Amino acid sequence: MSIRRMLVPVVGRECDKSTLKTAVQIARRVGAHIDALIVRADAAEFLPVMGEGYSGIVAQDILEAVDSAGDELAEKARKNVVSVAEAAGLPITKHGEVCDQPSISFHQAKGPLFAVLQQESQLTDLVVYTHPAQGVTSELANVLPDLLIGCRRPFLIAPEDPVESIGSHIVIAWNSGHEAASAIRQARGFLPFADKVEVAMIADDEASAKAELALPLAYLACHGIKAETRITIDKSKNAGDIILRDFADSGADLLVMGAYGHSRVREFIFGGATRQVLHEAKFPVFMAH
Repeated sequence: MSIRRMLVPVVGRECDKSTLKTAVQIARRVGAHIDALIVRADAAEFLPVMGEGYSGIVAQDILEAVDSAGDELAEKARKNVVSVAEAAGLPITKHGEVCDQPSISFHQAKGPLFAVLQQESQLTDLVVYTHPAQGVTSELANVLPDLLIGCRRPFLIAPEDPVESIGSHIVIAWNSGHEAASAIRQARGFLPFADKVEVAMIADDEASAKAELALPLAYLACHGIKAETRITIDKSKNAGDIILRDFADSGADLLVMGAYGHSRVREFIFGGATRQVLHEAKFPVFMAH
């Protein structure tokens, strides 16, 4: 799957710049367009929440305050996009305009965050997002698990601090599961641009690992990608720790992995390894479910 359009949710804060800088690196590597989007609250949605007891004047004041705050954040987000684009020498296009080189555009949408992002992501190839540090909450962080399931698009989880390179040396976390297979398929837009690709596996013994790695190696070879294997013999079962440690040892600049977890009725809880990597990784993670 080629990557030609990336969706980058922005919020009108300084953290936007880190996410946008990461997106710029990807755009240059794969030749993609960046679609920066800020989702604004629809003031009309507050009316049912406020309930009865408010005069028309008070209600109007509240609605105007919501719109004013939205205008301020949207303008800050736009300035962040312009600042990053100008520093990178990237053309700024109108939303929906086609450009024959890496470029960036900015637009706004109103409505519930999840519903808007789900709609906007339907015709995008990659969602780029920066997960906040542990202990810091954000509305985007809260909807991330549902988005991974609901929009069925891969996410590039960017580190808080931009890194020097993304995708020159890629490590793929493999465990023979459906999520890992999906991650490999959806990461094909990155893999041809890498100088080195490794398929990593945690196993009890080397022989069984080599047997299980034969299938992803053959799949990648069919797409013209010659991958190496990276086998870690470890019976501790703490996959999150091992993935983080081995990635650091590899010297790679992008981790590809499936988002593992279990589902309940309209709720998705990340599995332990996924949650740990998501919160602790200081490097870019391409994640798909």
